[in-house]
Amino acid sequence: MGKLCGLCGNDNGEQNDDLQMMDGTQASDVVSFGRSWVVPDGDSKCWHDCNGECKSCDERSVAKYSGDIYCGLLVKKDGPFRECHVVINPKGFVDGCIYDVCLNGGLQSLLCQALKTYADACQAAGARVYSWREQSRCPRVCPPNSHYESCGSACPATCLNPQAGEKCKRPCIESCQCNEGFVLGAQGCVPTKGCGCMYKGLFYPPGLKLWVDDKCQQSCICDPVTGSVTCRDTPCKPTEACQVLNGVRGCWPKSKASCIRGGGSHYMSFDGFKFDFQGTCMYLLAGLCEQKKGMEPFQVELQNEHRGSTVLAYPWLVRVTVYNHVIVMSRDNAGKIMVDGLWVNPPLTLDGNHLSIIKTGFNGIVQTSFGLKVTFDWSHWVVVTVPSTYQGALCGLCGNYNLQTSDDLKMKGGSPASGTAVIPGCTIWRKL
Repeated sequence: MGKLCGLCGNDNGEQNDDLQMMDGTQASDVVSFGRSWVVPDGDSKCWHDCNGECKSCDERSVAKYSGDIYCGLLVKKDGPFRECHVVINPKGFVDGCIYDVCLNGGLQSLLCQALKTYADACQAAGARVYSWREQSRCPRVCPPNSHYESCGSACPATCLNPQAGEKCKRPCIESCQCNEGFVLGAQGCVPTKGCGCMYKGLFYPPGLKLWVDDKCQQSCICDPVTGSVTCRDTPCKPTEACQVLNGVRGCWPKSKASCIRGGGSHYMSFDGFKFDFQGTCMYLLAGLCEQKKGMEPFQVELQNEHRGSTVLAYPWLVRVTVYNHVIVMSRDNAGKIMVDGLWVNPPLTLDGNHLSIIKTGFNGIVQTSFGLKVTFDWSHWVVVTVPSTYQGALCGLCGNYNLQTSDDLKMKGGSPASGTAVIPGCTIWRKL
């Protein structure tokens, strides 16, 4: 006590010497006081006062902001802070409130912050504070599944401790409290049965799949209903490898392959088979046709067009259907991307970051968390990339991705085509 110095004073229990300067003498004004404690930092453009433009409040403005609908609410005898006056003197809070609000032209956000500062101090000291936000026009918007309380529990029920509030001895606080049947989780207020699971001292969100060994021989999943982890033997598929990717251990695809729809009428399948096709209908370029467990369904459709010559056909429209979303890119609207019938401004993420839509250079790109990537330059090139986990399960103009080129001209019914001219699937598609 009494051993400190600086702008915060010396902490000796006396207020009359708090303007003590570095040389031990008392400053005649706060500017001299502040200047004495400057710390050299090489900044020659800083100043200790208002740089010749100090604002001030006239008596009329001070009277206005001292009223009950402004800072005067803090000292109103029958106001929401009435029981705190004997616990914490509001004078300093009122003066600060009037100064800030007045010099900023009555800015509402500063008034709300000043009132909240006093309210927080009162509640921390154990004084009761009544509802003040409505009459001061300072509403507080709460997140989903929660509501506002002027005196809420300082120990809210959480996923890790659902009974936290029952033994709470801390003073109440102004806060957003979870609604009935909800508790506080990592993503906000969640249903009590949707919290997650504790496993080996760690908390996992509901539905999360985790591996309990470094060889990915056994996988576990957090059951949101029971709140427990269930495990089973699930080794990686032949097309997968157990490795850590982006900090997460799992069975990740060993490789990937790309199908290219190039300039003119050129195609190259996932397996590397090359052919020319001049069709201008809507075609399935690539999609999941053999449903297998763990595979997310998707479709990439393509419509071509002639540009001055019927000999060559160029990409006109690409439509990607995945995660129940439809993403469309067309040459008629170069540089634009439509999602579920609405134009969007990339970058955009959907479905909890499982689906991302971006623009880079002259390309529009659709990417998914399971490894699908569709790129279109709105003119000549369409590239579809898929992970090795989809080997043998695909169909469309890009082939089945079974590492064999001999059957890449397989038609929808499964029979081989005699040539690209008989590839079926023509559908008229309305231009956007």
